[in-house]
Order: sequence, then C-alpha cells, then structure tokens
Amino acid sequence: MERFCFRSCGEIEYLLSMAIRNLTEADFVDILQRYLTPSSPIQRLQTLQGRQEQVKQITRAFHSPGRHVFIHGDRGVGKSSLALSVGNYLSAEGQRPIQLACNGESFFSIMRNLASQLLNAAPVKGGTTTKGSLGLGAYGLSGTVEAQLAAREVPELSSLNEVVSVIRYCVDRAPEERVAIFDEFDTLPTDADRTLFADFIKQMGDQSIGIKMFFTGIGQSLESLLAAHHSCYRYLASVALSPLNWDGRLAIMDAACEALGVELDMTTKYRIGAISDGFPHYIHLICEKLFWVVFDAPESVAQVSAQHYREAVESAVQDIEPFLRELYELATRKYNDDYQEILWAVADHHEFSRRSSDIFSSYVEIMRQRGTATPERTKFNTRMNALKRDSHGKILLGTRQGWYELREPILRGYIRLRAEREGVELAQDHPHQTGARSLGLFNK
Repeated sequence: MERFCFRSCGEIEYLLSMAIRNLTEADFVDILQRYLTPSSPIQRLQTLQGRQEQVKQITRAFHSPGRHVFIHGDRGVGKSSLALSVGNYLSAEGQRPIQLACNGESFFSIMRNLASQLLNAAPVKGGTTTKGSLGLGAYGLSGTVEAQLAAREVPELSSLNEVVSVIRYCVDRAPEERVAIFDEFDTLPTDADRTLFADFIKQMGDQSIGIKMFFTGIGQSLESLLAAHHSCYRYLASVALSPLNWDGRLAIMDAACEALGVELDMTTKYRIGAISDGFPHYIHLICEKLFWVVFDAPESVAQVSAQHYREAVESAVQDIEPFLRELYELATRKYNDDYQEILWAVADHHEFSRRSSDIFSSYVEIMRQRGTATPERTKFNTRMNALKRDSHGKILLGTRQGWYELREPILRGYIRLRAEREGVELAQDHPHQTGARSLGLFNK
C-alpha cells in the first residue's frame, strides 16, 4: 500500500505520466482523441488515413456546378468519416456541415430539418424584415409560408416544388455556402422517399442552388440505393468505399505511435491490420485499448509487448459494438457444438465469398490448433447450412451453390478478434495475397 501514499497531488500526476513519454493523463487523452476515434467519425482530413484518392475525387466533383457526392459501401467502412472530414474541410471558417440522419425519416421531414438549420444559422439582416425586403415573391411561396420564414419558422412541407423553393430561399440567406450530409440514405422508409430525393437532387442542380451535398448509404452501388430513379445520376459523383488497404491500416497505427512516442513492432501491426479486415473501427478500437494498457503500466514503456497486446484484445472484445456481439452470440451461444470454430473458419481468408471446401480446410486447421477432433464433412455441411437459418441469426448467406459469405461484412473483424482472444490467429493468407510482405511486415 505504500506506493499509494503520496505527499502531494503533484506526485500523483508524476506517477501517472511515467508510462508513456512522461505524458500527463490529460495530454495522453488529448493525443489519443486526435488520432483514434473508434466510437465516432473522423472529422479532420489530417487524421483521415488511406482515403487520398477518394478525397481527390470528391473535391474535384464539387468543382462542377450542381454536382453532389454519393458515398456508398459496407457498414463500418468509413463513409461518415470521409463525408464529415471532407465536409469540414470544404466548410467556411467557423461553420460545420449540417448532418441529417435519414434513419426512418420521411423526405419532407428531412427537408424541413435542413431548411431549419440553414435558416437559423443565417444572420438577421437589418433587424425585423418584411416580405418586400426579403424578396420572397421571387421564390413562388405562399403568403403564409413567407410569413413563417420571415419569423425563422419552417412550416410543414408537402410538395417537391415547395421544398426546392424553401431550400433555395434558405440557402440564399446564408452568408457562406453550406455543406449538408445526408447519412444512412439506405434507411429511408419508402421508395417514394427515394424518388422524391432523386427529383430533389435534379432540381437542385438544374437551379444551381448553392449548397454542397453528401449522401452516404450501405450498398455496393449507387444503383442499388436509388433503384430505378435514373434522372439524378448525372448530378451525382459515385464514390465507392472499400475496406482500407495495408498502407491505410499501417498509416493509422504509425500516426498514433509517432504522436505518443511509442514503438509498435511489425508483428503486432500485422495482427491488428489482419484482424481489422480493413475496417477502420477495429484498428482505432484495438489501438486505443492497447495504448491505455501501456499508459496504465507501472513502469515507463517505449515499446509495446505481447502481454500488452493480449490485454488490449481482451478489452476490445468486451467493448465491441453490441450489434456485432449480439450477431455472434446468437449464432453460437446456445449450442454445445463447434459453431464458433466454423465461424472462425469462414473468416480465415482475405476473400469474402468462399467455397465450402476451402472453409472446411480452414476448419480442419483450426480444430488441429485447438487439439480437437474434426467432425466428419457431412456434419460440417449441416452446421454451415444451419448458420443460414433464423435460429442462428442468418449470420451466413449462400451466394451460389457451395459458396458462403457473412451477411454483415464488418462482422468478419469481430470474428477474428474473438478467435485471437482464444489464441487462434486467422487471416494468415494476408502477407502473400495483399502485399503486406512487401511492406516489411515479415522478414522471412
């Protein structure tokens, strides 16, 4: 107990600052929050790693009048981070992008929210305004709507033309060009709402209304999110976002390590990069946990150890997004058989869609590592098919005869994390298949 008996608060602060480069806890937290944000989108281009080509594509798209940007990809791949960081970069000093969640909201509800944020952020010009001084007649709005807008109140909106007129009025009132981000576009409740959005995007471009708009959504293509609404395609730059390549994964780790003055060996970097599967969330989460373990160490630490890494993995498993944990547990928790190891086998390769025979080869190797006899192939096939059913949360999809993939791509990183905690290293194919070897991750 003697180590906890201090003469002053200064001595306590000194002890807390010993583990990483003499940083105080406040300084450590400040650095950590600037470089690692597992629970929120990245907001600055300076800390957005591995997305240089997409940033260039977006900024050039906005040079074309009436052009807007649609970012699409798998859940958790970093769509919101890309939109928000570029949106902040494009916004005027002191302004932030307007963020609008489409989750379950109707087109008219979202547009009313956008108009309200545009209108209430604009300064009042010359005190009380009148219809004449606002020039509202040019917008084709009714007298009632004019009066409400003059009082900075946005009425219920009921037609596309009314929406476009109100947004144009609000944009014209803003002192600087604004940026708006429509997040989770795929969660719009009806096709009618998608059609209205498609027509709205076209009208915004045709009328050269000065606002930069981002749309983000889960999907493999722009067509999958807008269905047959082709009229607005020429007004949108389609930005497909894939998981980070190895350069991007390493860049996240290297930037945080350099800022903290901590060395991370190549083997640990590889394991974190392989577990992440290119999804930034896992890299941010594991590294955040890892650096807290190092910071809490009783001695000064300059290089991360294997024990630090094991503790970080355990902590990351406990702190993972509930949505992912529940999917995994639903597929495995009620059964005495080895469904868990089958999921590990599914995740044991960089290819997302795999043949059953290849998954079985991974399964045999995993069971060998576990010191457990491998069930016969027919039993394995039965369990694979069971993982496609409601009783197991439909965690697997059968894409074609004998081929399988995870219903949620981001889940593969969590599966790898769970296996890592049990001492089973998955994704050993990565150094050969993705160029990790050429990046110096292995010396052999």
